Amino acid sequence: MMLNVSKILVDEGTRYDINLSEEMCFTEYRFSGPVSIVAECYASSGIIRVEGKLNFKLSLACDRCGSDLEENYDLDFNEVFSTNKSVESDDIRHIISKQIDLTPVIYENLLMNLPMKHLCNEDCKGLCEKCGANLNEKDCGCDRRYVNPAFESLGKLMKKD
Repeated sequence: MMLNVSKILVDEGTRYDINLSEEMCFTEYRFSGPVSIVAECYASSGIIRVEGKLNFKLSLACDRCGSDLEENYDLDFNEVFSTNKSVESDDIRHIISKQIDLTPVIYENLLMNLPMKHLCNEDCKGLCEKCGANLNEKDCGCDRRYVNPAFESLGKLMKKD
């Protein structure tokens, strides 16, 4: 997703509203529709700030049961770019043309803000470890009691009472 900043660099101090939307694809994520950016952009002394919201919908699989789900995300972001290579900071991205490729910004914000687990619902029961049945749909009847072999002797002590 490209942002042309030539006008923003000429009119330093002027704030511009940007609305961008584009179909995107990252290897490990499937988007259900376009990725949208609604932001404000301004420049000062060759430093360009882009502040706004990133909106997208992901098609995912539940991490417990594997069923399909879609999740909406609205992420705030604040990025700083510079045309001056002498400015050194970990928070500033350097650009060499009048175009900013926002794809890395989108990808990094996605990685930093997505939850570690994606669940179809908070009470998801997952899959039976013996037969693989989805326990949200039905109880398979398998004996899922597991005793770690290291603790089997403790179970025997409890049975003697």
